[in-house]
Amino acid sequence: CEHEYWGLHGYDLYLALEIRRGNQGIIEGIKEAILGENESIVLTRDIIRGVIRSGNEELLELLKKLLIAARLQEGLRQQILENADTGSVATLAYFLKVCIEEDFFRYSSVIRAFGTWTGLAYDNEKPNVVKKAAALAYECLTNETTRMQYVESENNLEAYLALWAMGCYEINNTTEKVHTLLDDERKYRRILGWLFVSHTDDEHYQMQMASHYLLEREEEILAWIIHNLAEEWRVTSSYGKPNDG
Repeated sequence: CEHEYWGLHGYDLYLALEIRRGNQGIIEGIKEAILGENESIVLTRDIIRGVIRSGNEELLELLKKLLIAARLQEGLRQQILENADTGSVATLAYFLKVCIEEDFFRYSSVIRAFGTWTGLAYDNEKPNVVKKAAALAYECLTNETTRMQYVESENNLEAYLALWAMGCYEINNTTEKVHTLLDDERKYRRILGWLFVSHTDDEHYQMQMASHYLLEREEEILAWIIHNLAEEWRVTSSYGKPNDG
């Protein structure tokens, strides 16, 4: 199965669409890439992302088997897992479960991937600590009752991961709960709220939240608010440009 785009960048969405359409030529070519059966089709980042975005169960299972087999291939493991959050919540939960069951948190690439997904820096933590946090994250992703219970928790990690899981489904569903944190009298709870906001990677959401707290005068909290004024770059990036007229 020869396709001129296999080696090109930016085709992950196209591949995902063709997989969902049931394009057998594409699907068979991806199988060959994952299984290493065709030297002319290299397993690229775009192919991995295409599989993840497609949610195709058969291809995800092959990718899972490759991940498990790649015990000594840190680069391949990192490439698969750092893209695991580019698809559906179900696909992310699928790979998170694999990492927990296979005890993959002894690998630095897996710890980095978990940090990429959640926005939490665990680079210097012991694997068992990260694995416990991952189990909590998985529970929040897959159990709505647990998610809604933990979002009210006084435990910062439980509250953060519950918000993270809510945001994975729909970021706007977190607004009310985040405002509760940002309005809390306790400084550490307000910081927790801003930590979550800053890790959403949603400029509109960040700007919307920050705009409500511009009268804040506590210096550390104010620094978080300024950090989340996400539209600032749009103003500065256009400074000094000539008018179109």
